Amino acid sequence: MKTTIVSLVLALCSVAVYVACSQEDDAFLFAEPGRGISLPADHAAHPEYATEWWYYTGHLRSKDGGRYGFQLTWFRVGLTAEQQAESKFKARTVYFAHFTVTDKTGRTFRFAEKLSRGGSYDNAGADNRVLHTWLGDWKLEGLGSMFYMSAREDSMALSLIGIPRKPAVLQGENGYSRKGAAATNASMYYSMPRIAVTGVLTLDGTPIDVEGTAWMDHEFGTSQLDPGTIGWDWFSLQLDNGEELMVYGLRRADGSYDPRSSGALVLADGTKVPLAAGDFRIEVLERWRSPKSGATYPAKWRVSVPSQSLQATVTPYVADQELRSENSVRITYWEGAASVAATRNGASVTGEGYVELTGYAKPLSF
Repeated sequence: MKTTIVSLVLALCSVAVYVACSQEDDAFLFAEPGRGISLPADHAAHPEYATEWWYYTGHLRSKDGGRYGFQLTWFRVGLTAEQQAESKFKARTVYFAHFTVTDKTGRTFRFAEKLSRGGSYDNAGADNRVLHTWLGDWKLEGLGSMFYMSAREDSMALSLIGIPRKPAVLQGENGYSRKGAAATNASMYYSMPRIAVTGVLTLDGTPIDVEGTAWMDHEFGTSQLDPGTIGWDWFSLQLDNGEELMVYGLRRADGSYDPRSSGALVLADGTKVPLAAGDFRIEVLERWRSPKSGATYPAKWRVSVPSQSLQATVTPYVADQELRSENSVRITYWEGAASVAATRNGASVTGEGYVELTGYAKPLSF
């Protein structure tokens, strides 16, 4: 069954941050500038759109000095009536999730994944009334203003309670994030840029009490990448001065960034400073070649926002934080925890972040 579902998903989608599905009829809505974001209602699922994901990344520390990064991501892919007819399971939705742990001290990286066609048989779904998304015992739930997330697989498990320390940031124009030439080539997109988390990380059967800070992205829409866009470079940086920076470059085949690349700087008081493609620079300082996929990735960066007198050097804690999702969507991408050494208005500031790199092992095609 799993092989059949994977083949179905591959025929429909390639996935990472700005996942998109081909639209063959008018079964799904497109993101629109006037829709806006309403919270907490929009924490829930949006089955009227083809694709959706809840993306949590963060940094944890233990009392004994251990330091860890984590990624927990839930994806929902809706199928058109024609696509459902092509599946002998008559699946209306496919769900999958990725879970990683980076041991910053031990310099190790672990990755697990799940995939399901949904429904009661496979115990997977996403509620369209409240935040409640699950694949088996991998769960994401809203608890009033808080979040609960958990996952368990083989040698690792994670259970966290999250409390937002800043209001949501609506990316793009009031949550409408343009990704291409057509107005419909967009997503509804908001972030929770600073979430205090506490819970238990289990490695090789040993439970570890942890606390730290997380970042959440939630996107939903129905669109495609422009022809010639082969992937993206995405950064979320949390600085110790209370500010956050998110920028992404939609990467073309020649290595340049599409002019619709964008981002935002979030000031300590929660004020959003929108950033267009011309407002920031991403410079590659080092590269790393994966011995498993053969892909060559950037491995250290300088991210600059000249108008804000901000310059950050971003360095991965572990070189190999490559995800090879052989059991879900068979897309190889790099996503990992990184340290940040920056200057802001002439003063030194440190921080931590996450970086996602897609289209390096193989160009994304839609």
